[in-house]
Amino acid sequence: MFLIKFNITEIETSGDKRVNYKLKNSILENLKKDNNNNNYKLSITSSKNRSIKEKNINNQVTKYEINIIVKVQLFNNINENILKFQLSEKNVFNATKQHSKLINEEKRVVEQITEIISEKIIDALIEKTNDI
Repeated sequence: MFLIKFNITEIETSGDKRVNYKLKNSILENLKKDNNNNNYKLSITSSKNRSIKEKNINNQVTKYEINIIVKVQLFNNINENILKFQLSEKNVFNATKQHSKLINEEKRVVEQITEIISEKIIDALIEKTNDI
């Protein structure tokens, strides 16, 4: 268990809006503000790709794969880049005949992947900033 010895004062995001919204909220919720002078700015760039993973003998899609890539940069209070890393997670989900069910399943998978990535970002930030 690490102690949080820093503040994230600003989070800039670009890329997939849904992924960024969930990442930003999760990071801000889990990294409570601390009263110290170690203020940092976070920049997050995300991309989400859905691709066909599997087809049946009738050439119908049976499985999709979602891949989310997130690039994270941490800047100190004088805008100096002090940390840069990239995370990637993917998951597979079954295709459905109803479009609405397919969209809901994709949203569920994206939410799961985003939660995993946010936990990894938080862990990396805590570990790396404690080393600084």
